[in-house]
Amino acid sequence: MKDRESRYIRVNKAQATFVGENDPRDLIGRTDGDYCPPALAERYAADDRTVMETGRSLTNLEEGGRDAKGALRWLLTTKIPLLDSNGHVTGIVGISRDITERKRTEEALRESESRYRLLLETLNEGVWAVDQRGATVFVNPRMVAMLGYEEGEMLGRSISSFMEEPAPLEAHQPSERARGGGVDQVDRIFVCKNGNRIATRMKTAPVVSEAGDPLGMIASVMDLTEQRAAETAVEQLQQQLLQAQKMEAIGRLAGGVAHDFNNLLTTILGNCELIMDEPGTAAAISEYAGDIERAGRRAAELTQQLLAFSRKQMLQPRVIDLNGLVENLSKMLRRLIGEDVLLDLRLAPGPASVRADPGQIEQVIVNLAVNARDAMPEGGRLLLETRTMDIPTAIRVERFDIEAGVYVCLRVSDTGCGMGSAVKSRLFEPFFTTKEKGKGTGLGLSTVYGIVKQSGGYITVESEPGHGAAFSVFLPRMDASRIQGEIAGAQAAPRGGAETILLVEDEASVLQLTTRMLEGLGYRVTGVRTPGEALELTGVRGLARVDLLITDVVLTEMKGTELAGLLRERMPGLRILFTSGYTDEITFQNGVLAHGNSFLQKPYSRNALASKVREVLEAHLRG
Repeated sequence: MKDRESRYIRVNKAQATFVGENDPRDLIGRTDGDYCPPALAERYAADDRTVMETGRSLTNLEEGGRDAKGALRWLLTTKIPLLDSNGHVTGIVGISRDITERKRTEEALRESESRYRLLLETLNEGVWAVDQRGATVFVNPRMVAMLGYEEGEMLGRSISSFMEEPAPLEAHQPSERARGGGVDQVDRIFVCKNGNRIATRMKTAPVVSEAGDPLGMIASVMDLTEQRAAETAVEQLQQQLLQAQKMEAIGRLAGGVAHDFNNLLTTILGNCELIMDEPGTAAAISEYAGDIERAGRRAAELTQQLLAFSRKQMLQPRVIDLNGLVENLSKMLRRLIGEDVLLDLRLAPGPASVRADPGQIEQVIVNLAVNARDAMPEGGRLLLETRTMDIPTAIRVERFDIEAGVYVCLRVSDTGCGMGSAVKSRLFEPFFTTKEKGKGTGLGLSTVYGIVKQSGGYITVESEPGHGAAFSVFLPRMDASRIQGEIAGAQAAPRGGAETILLVEDEASVLQLTTRMLEGLGYRVTGVRTPGEALELTGVRGLARVDLLITDVVLTEMKGTELAGLLRERMPGLRILFTSGYTDEITFQNGVLAHGNSFLQKPYSRNALASKVREVLEAHLRG
């Protein structure tokens, strides 16, 4: 505090330390002239007189000076009139805050601005800087040119005020990632001075002092107006994502239906098999049962399609002849593509043997055929070719790498409208489609790509606008010895045994049928419908010996995997065979198929059941 002659009448410890006195009382009666250069002391006194003469405060005065050690310091000072009891001005009260660090930072920013201004002015991206209040303090010429404003019209305004939909982008609200030194990226629409709108991508980062205090934010702005087509595709992607979520719900329903249907088919097909194999069955009855079985097999194929659609099917690869698969599928393809599209097959001589899931490969061919049909609205030709290709060294076709090896190549080509490089580059992306809204989900080719890669193969595409398209699927060819071994194993007659099997199946008809099948093969079978009964049998009731547990995965009281874990604790050598009509590959790989367990997909035939049971039991003996 000072009196009307600017003499100190009260001083705190901080002020005394600043001017070099130990005791604040030593300043009483002195003036700034005792501690400051004359010019600076006169300026302080002039400010004092202004406050005392006008009775009004002076706020946020930035004052430079030197402390007792001679170091340059900056103070942010406010001076207010000191009044007596009658309201007369008797002096002033001054409050100063040391802002030296802030001033140094500001000076560093000014030096940095000067150093990099030339660089910023020559960048092809807009650069925008705001202070900690969000007010614009700098824009480079590119940013000015992008929006069409004069620089002075932009300074002092917030970035969001230039946006079509204002968003909180001020520097005092950076994301957690940005606070840690990262960079935020957002897409925004800006409105130019002439009313035009431009699409931009902004990368923002906070500007902080050495002490970590926020000073503002800097943003680089890239004009994406020339990429409006891509932005439109992104909007379509969002709509397709919503559609995909609906499809996911339908897929779950389909998977659940397939599960229940597979239980029914297991009973139908199994009983048909038993009827036809029963000695003395009348020829007519056997024929009728055969018709029922064939219809059931077709129904089973339908459930496999439902499971594939819902992505709840575990791949079951086996050796297949690609030529035979294409020929068998050709009748259905002709109905699918319509009469105005000619289907032409050119298949390699001899077997084109690969190891793959036939249902999944059929899905690949159907998806490619449907896409080809849609590319030929006025009709055309669809050509399916197979051939063996020996690739001695790794090659690159377009952007796809193919490793060296011997492959069976399936080529699906059409005479349709073709496509450009921009479409080809995104062809296998999920949800990407060039079809009209409601005409496609964009999942077909991404599914094709996933199946081919999961089968150990490769897929490439060749196309030009107006010259059709050709998709080539490369699958590793099977060698003769492995082919014959697998075929021989598949054709081997089912064998039974005398081991003890605990069967857990909550569907009564499937439990009865499977028990009958296993007992017919010579096994001793104890069948129960619930995990509780199984645990009681092996616990309180003390089932003497169990060589194999066959259990459905989806049970009412607990999962089949949980039951298997509990029983294996009691019987460490117990072998496990899981069955189900509804599978999720990832879950199964991590749970059902862990620890050497085996799996049998419903519906299963007696031969398939016999073969799998023997395989599991003999694997135990070999171990």
